[in-house]
Amino acid sequence: MFSHLHPLLLASTLLTLTTATKTPDCLPGPYTHPSHVPCLGHPSLAHVARGPAALGTSHTPWTHTPFCPDQTDYCIYTNAAFHRWGVSVVGIPDAKAKARNESSSIPFVEALFRDKTPTLGFDGVLSYDDTNPGYTLSDIPGKGKGVVTTRRFKRGDVIFVDQAVMLVETAFPQKVTRSLGREMLNEGMARLSEEGREVSTALARSGKVQDGLSRAEDVIKTNAFSVTLGGRAYMALFPMVSRINHGCKPLAMVNWDQNTLTNTIKAFRDIEEGEEITVSYSDLGMLSTERLAILRSRWGFTCTCDLCSSSKEELAASDARRKRFNELGVKVIKTLEGGDIKKAIGYHREVIRAIQEEQLTPHLGDYYEVAAQLYNAVGDRTNAAEFAKLAVEEYTDFGKGLEGKEDLQALAEEAVHVEKR
Repeated sequence: MFSHLHPLLLASTLLTLTTATKTPDCLPGPYTHPSHVPCLGHPSLAHVARGPAALGTSHTPWTHTPFCPDQTDYCIYTNAAFHRWGVSVVGIPDAKAKARNESSSIPFVEALFRDKTPTLGFDGVLSYDDTNPGYTLSDIPGKGKGVVTTRRFKRGDVIFVDQAVMLVETAFPQKVTRSLGREMLNEGMARLSEEGREVSTALARSGKVQDGLSRAEDVIKTNAFSVTLGGRAYMALFPMVSRINHGCKPLAMVNWDQNTLTNTIKAFRDIEEGEEITVSYSDLGMLSTERLAILRSRWGFTCTCDLCSSSKEELAASDARRKRFNELGVKVIKTLEGGDIKKAIGYHREVIRAIQEEQLTPHLGDYYEVAAQLYNAVGDRTNAAEFAKLAVEEYTDFGKGLEGKEDLQALAEEAVHVEKR
C-alpha cells in the first residue's frame, strides 16, 4: 500500500540484521470478426474461423475461439461458463511473450481452468447467489448508485464476493492502435454470457461524447481495478464491486484472489445498518490535495466524502497525521539500517498509532508482526509475545491465513499462557 513503509520491507530489513462443459465457439453479440465460428440459429452473426485464430477443433479451457488479430500480439481468451457472467482475458500468448523475452499470464489462467471446475473450486457465496446479502443497490445523492447495508457487519466480516468479467493487461492500451483496442475490448465484453454483458454494460461511464469512447472502453476506464495476474499487471472489471463508491476513510476493503479470479469485500470497521459501503480508489497514505487530483484526473469526480467535506482544521489535522506517518516510515527503515533497533521500535509504535488514528489500513497484522520481530530481536519476549498475539488475531479475523507463520504462532502462545496464569 505504501511502497516506502510496507511491513514486508521492514521485515526484510530486520532479517538482515537478524473440466468445463464446452459451449458453442461463437459470438452471441453484434460484433463481426473472421475468427468467429458460426453461431447456429443466428445467421446474421455467423462468422467462419480462419487465420491466426483457427487453432483446431478444441480450445479448452476457452468457450470461444481465441481472437488474435494480425496487427497485435494480444489475444482475447473467453470462458463464458465461468460462474454466471463469464470472463474474458486480454493478454499475450505464451509463445509470443517468450519471443519478446517477456512473461505471459495466459498459461497461469489456463491452468486454473484445467485443474479445477469452471468455478475454479470457489466455495464462497458470490454476490448474485446470496439469498440474504445484507446490502442493496440504492440511489445516493450526488453519486448516482451506491451499495448500502441492510444489516450490521462487524469489522472483518465478508460483505460479498464478486467475480472478474474482464481482465485486460495494463500495457494493452499503449501497445495497440486506438481503433483496434476499442474493437478488442468490445469483442471481449460481447463474448461474456448474456447476463454478464448486461451487468457490465450497465455500469457507470465517465467519458464525454467528444472523447469517442466505445461503451466497453468507457466502462473499463471508469470502473477497472488494478490487480496482478500470473505475475503481470492487469485492469480488472468487477460488476458489483464497481457499484461501490469511493471514500477517503473507507468502510470496506477489497481483497483480490488471482486463484479464483474473485474480489472479496470485507468490512474495514464495524458498519451499521443503512450505511453506504465505500472503498478507497486512491492510496490511503495520500494527502488531501493528492487524493483530489488523482480522483479528478482518473475517475472524473470531486470527492465529497465525510473527510473531504470536513472543516479546514480537521482536514489539515488529517494531512498532518498522514505526512507524519510517511516520514516515520522512512525513519524506521533508516534507523534499522543503522542498527539501532530500540530506536526503530519507538518510531514503529508511532507508525501504528498514526495508522489507528487515520484508519490507514484495514488491519494491523503485518505491522504487529514487525513489532513482534523487533522486540524479539532486542530480547524483549514479553512485548514480542503480546504483539505476536495481536498479529495472529488480526490475521485470523481478516482471513489472511497463518501458513508459514509457525514461529509467530508459537510466540503468540507465550502471551496466551501469561494471561492464563
